[in-house]
Amino acid sequence: MKYLIINEKYDSLKNMINDKTFSRFRSDKAAEDYGMEVYGQAGGKLWKNNKPVLKGRLAKMSENILDKTQAFRDKLELDGLTMDKQGIRKEPRYDFDDVKALDMHHLVL
Repeated sequence: MKYLIINEKYDSLKNMINDKTFSRFRSDKAAEDYGMEVYGQAGGKLWKNNKPVLKGRLAKMSENILDKTQAFRDKLELDGLTMDKQGIRKEPRYDFDDVKALDMHHLVL
């Protein structure tokens, strides 16, 4: 669930950065209020005068998402699971041809 929230925040910040409506605001307060109301993001006042700060936030979020995704994949791997675009699935720990002649007690980790 936490992972989905992080992705939603990333998407909303990305959409906010691309929203041309901010160019029409005359005051920082109006831009900030609009950003909070529409996107749930602080930083609307930065859109016009300091967009690199918003892009930096987006880059940091992207980095965090990649780190958390890799940590999740590592945790899954410990349980013999893998994750790809289709979802999570159980992978056989050993290829059958490699273990067909072994006794079961040799396979215990």
